[in-house]
Amino acid sequence: MSRAFTAAISSPCLLFTLKAGLLSVEALDTAAEDSQLGVGRLYKASIITIITTSASSVPFFTLIQLKYMQDQTRERTKKFWKTDNYWLALLRDIIIAFLVVAVIMSIVYAYSGSVTPLVAVQSGSMEPHINIGDVVLDRGLNRVSVVTYNDGKATNYQSFGNYGDVIVYRPNGDEHATPIIHRAMYWVNAGDRLPNNQTAVHAGYITKGDNNQDYDQPLLFGGMPRVEPVKPEWIIGVAQQPPIPWIGNLRLALPFVINPLTTASDQYQRFPIFNFNSFAPRA
Repeated sequence: MSRAFTAAISSPCLLFTLKAGLLSVEALDTAAEDSQLGVGRLYKASIITIITTSASSVPFFTLIQLKYMQDQTRERTKKFWKTDNYWLALLRDIIIAFLVVAVIMSIVYAYSGSVTPLVAVQSGSMEPHINIGDVVLDRGLNRVSVVTYNDGKATNYQSFGNYGDVIVYRPNGDEHATPIIHRAMYWVNAGDRLPNNQTAVHAGYITKGDNNQDYDQPLLFGGMPRVEPVKPEWIIGVAQQPPIPWIGNLRLALPFVINPLTTASDQYQRFPIFNFNSFAPRA
């Protein structure tokens, strides 16, 4: 039996011995008081000395026990990562893959504020700055703010070849609607005039596709349904340049494959994918 293992057993035994010794001393004190004799004083002193010495050694043996456990854990860990056993190796590879994905997703979330920040564009309303098949990364409003076309023109801020930011939003805040990726043109307050001279029922952004003649509000989709100014809570994210070309064509070619890309659209449509409500914006 190794010293470390002996020490591991000794620590609880020492604690038991200490308790027994203390009980013996208390019994001797009681006997001495009852008989009014000094019998056992030498024995009592000896026991106290043993208890004191043993107590001072308990932390030492406890440290040895902890070190033994740590060494055993290290050995088991080394064997696990170097194993040739098929099932253990498979488990190891799964753990590594999970850790890699977790690190990547953590970095993506830290940057974008979303775990699915990619948008595949499937129409040409943002051409020539964003084309069909492009993939665009967007960042949430918890990471960036929206700069409108008017504000960008005043400060000379540009994104995707023009002033202001391009945003991905859900029309009228409908969670089941296909999101839209268009440029934020300017902000209106409740009661302000919309581009068609109607009155805005609430505050929000007026948006427009770079390749479209008209604003989205309120006549996108021919005014049916009427598209209201975009509230900040309806915004999925602010598009980040540059767009990545062609990759989105895979998503567009396989419309029934579930994947992390959302698609940006200028049509207000709904479509189920394998009984999941998966919706995507077009440009």
